[in-house]
Amino acid sequence: MNPRLYFMSGTLAVLCIGVLGLFVAIEIREQRENRSSSPCVFVQQVLSLSQQIKIGMKRSEVEKHFVSDGGLQFPGRWRYTHPRCSYIKLDIEFKPAPDRGRDLISTNDTVKSISKLYIEYPVTD
Repeated sequence: MNPRLYFMSGTLAVLCIGVLGLFVAIEIREQRENRSSSPCVFVQQVLSLSQQIKIGMKRSEVEKHFVSDGGLQFPGRWRYTHPRCSYIKLDIEFKPAPDRGRDLISTNDTVKSISKLYIEYPVTD
């Protein structure tokens, strides 16, 4: 084989591998950029927010971050939605506050248990 042809074929192979590597690097970078602006970021924020709700917290603290869902609710178990997306929900059981009196709920009720986040159509009254 001609040494010059051998050198040119080797150079061409190296060049092709280099271009392919460049395309792969660009694709990886675009995927990372898309992930940071994707809906996954919002879901991660909501998940993080829901994990901040702890047993013993007051109802008033929960309602700073989540809003009451529509439909029929029961005083001991309340359904909340995220204020920016009413499809993302969370069920919370409350222990009645001692000063609640005849009221069905109180801002001083305390969290007894917390469900995992789930997705469901919004409930309307």
